[in-house]
Amino acid sequence: MFQKISIAADDLTGAADTGVQICPHFDDVLLVVHNRISYEVIEPVSASCHALAVYTNSRALLSKKT
Repeated sequence: MFQKISIAADDLTGAADTGVQICPHFDDVLLVVHNRISYEVIEPVSASCHALAVYTNSRALLSKKT
């Protein structure tokens, strides 16, 4: 049984560090920035890659208080 995992991190360092931590459990980890993610990029890789780490570059964003 193949499992897939997706990770969302607020910066490149967090996504890369987390991706490295799960490398022993997955053959490949794809690291991608949020605005470059698309079906055309992910679909061909997904056959062999079961882990995806996405960084959002959102650390500097202000949160909305409700």
